Amino acid sequence: MIVVESLEDIPSLSGPIALTIGTYDGVHLGHQYLFHELKKYGTAVVLTFSNHPSEVLRPDAATPLIDTLEQKLRRFENNGIDLVIALPFTSELSSLAYDTFIQQIRQHLPFTHLILGEGAVIGHQAQGNEKNIQALAQELHFKALYLPKFTLDGEVVSSRRIRHLIETGNFEQAFRLLGRPQTKSHQLW
Repeated sequence: MIVVESLEDIPSLSGPIALTIGTYDGVHLGHQYLFHELKKYGTAVVLTFSNHPSEVLRPDAATPLIDTLEQKLRRFENNGIDLVIALPFTSELSSLAYDTFIQQIRQHLPFTHLILGEGAVIGHQAQGNEKNIQALAQELHFKALYLPKFTLDGEVVSSRRIRHLIETGNFEQAFRLLGRPQTKSHQLW
C-alpha cells in the first residue's frame, strides 16, 4: 500500500480507479464493507485525513479518536487498499466548495468511480450532498455510487455509535461493530 500526504504526491495510476473520501475513524464493519465494494471498481484509493475534522471545525469539542493515524493506515492495508491520501484537515480545506475539492483531486487522480456511504457529504457547509455529487459526476464523467448504511442486528454501524459504546464501557458491543478487539493504546480508554 502506498501512502501520500498531499495531492501532488499521488503516483501515476492507470486503468479504473475507485476513490472514497472520509474520516474512516475506527475502520468499522461498515467501512470494511465499503472498502470491499470499492475494490470491485478498480485500484482502491482512500482519501482520508491525518487529523479529525472536528479539531478544526469544533476545536472546543474535538471528537475523541477510536484509532491513531498509524492504526487506521494499518487497517486500510489489511482491507486491501492500494493507495491512501492522508491529507491534513485544515481551515483552508474546510472552506473549499465540494466541486472545487473534487476537481482538485481529479487534477492529480483521474478516478473513474467515487464510492461513498449513504448520507456522506463533502465540502464547505456540506454542500456536496448526493444530488450535487451526482450532477458533478455527470459533468466530469465519473460514476458516483452511494452504498446504503451498513447495519448489524438492525442497527446502523457508525463511528459515533462505537465511540458512545466505548465511553459507556460497552466494549464487547464496540468490538463487535469494529470487527476486532482494540488495543490498550486506545485513545478513549
